[in-house]
Amino acid sequence: MIIQKNVDSHVSQYRSMLAFYKSWYHESKDMTQEYVQELKRSIQYFPGHVLNHISLSISYKEHGQEEKSRYHRVKGSIILIRKVTWQIERMFSFLSENVLKNIM
Repeated sequence: MIIQKNVDSHVSQYRSMLAFYKSWYHESKDMTQEYVQELKRSIQYFPGHVLNHISLSISYKEHGQEEKSRYHRVKGSIILIRKVTWQIERMFSFLSENVLKNIM
């Protein structure tokens, strides 16, 4: 069951990235509605990618939708803080298990 959950998570992440890349195409063609649609789809597939939220926030801000912009800016910031915190915790765990043992 755990393996299946991991596979499902990876598939969702890949789908999210593909939708995000499609949004780039739409942005390059000035297809704003399609751009926003693909960004929303990428977040639906996997809400844990920071750049998807930030990109959607910027698009909303450019089109005067401040409340939606703020929501995705905050959401993206929270995800980023969690990721950074997790990395710091991993670093301290590694240091305490490997480096500090040798010192003491």
